[in-house]
Order: sequence, then structure tokens, then C-alpha cells
Amino acid sequence: MHQTLITVFEAAAKLPDGILLTSDDYLLGLFDLIGELMRFGITTIATSGSLPGSVQRLHGDKAESTDQGKRDIMMDLRIMRAAFESLDTNEYGGSGFGKTIQKKMEVMSTCVEKVEMAVYGMVVRGRERPKGWVMDVREERVETQ
Repeated sequence: MHQTLITVFEAAAKLPDGILLTSDDYLLGLFDLIGELMRFGITTIATSGSLPGSVQRLHGDKAESTDQGKRDIMMDLRIMRAAFESLDTNEYGGSGFGKTIQKKMEVMSTCVEKVEMAVYGMVVRGRERPKGWVMDVREERVETQ
């Protein structure tokens, strides 16, 4: 709605008294958000033939503008990936949390790549499909209602 992330302080203020939100918990929650955005993006592409928030929707071999000027999930995922990659994760060293962050960074990159590949398939391969058909994640044809 606001096209911005809630800050750790805003999130902590919304929790009931007695529940502590640490910056580590917040950071891990952002990694989880990336996974959920990936699932939402892939599902939307598979079922509707468009990327959530995208400026174009494919109809056969033609593209029409929809939400002009809005960002899409792929752009948001790329921005978040760049922000995470710019973090200095060495501060956690060899701690258990540092290893968790390293693993989450790998999974995050994979999530973003999956959305990029789905968009690639939608744009390139989607144009090869007959009008009225959208791409399924498994590369099968699914007839739209």
C-alpha cells in the first residue's frame, strides 16, 4: 500500500506489551518476506500471465499497459537483494547467527533468480503461446477461464 517497508521500530511498536522484537528477528523476517514475495510473484505469473504491479500484461503476442508508473515485485526483490548484499555481515563472524545470515543470503538470491526466470519465461515464451493461454510454473499450458 505504501510501497515501503515498516521499520523495526514501527513493527516493535505494533506488538503487544511484553513481546520484544530484536533487530536480528526483524532482519530474519525480511528474509522470510522475500520468500513470500517470490511465491506470490510466481503464483501470479502462473495464474494470470502478469507480474504483480507490472506495467504490462501480455495478451498473446501483444502487451498492454496496466498500472503505469508502479513498481513490480521483481524490481522490489532486486532492490532488497542489493540492500542485503551491501550489508557488512562480517560483524556476526563465525557465530551461529552469522551462518544463518549466510544461508539466508543464498536462499534470497535464489528466490530473486526464480522470479527473474519466471518473468523471462512469461515475456519470451509467453509470446509463443496461443492467445488465451498463460504460462504455468512447470512450463505446461494452462487454459485461462
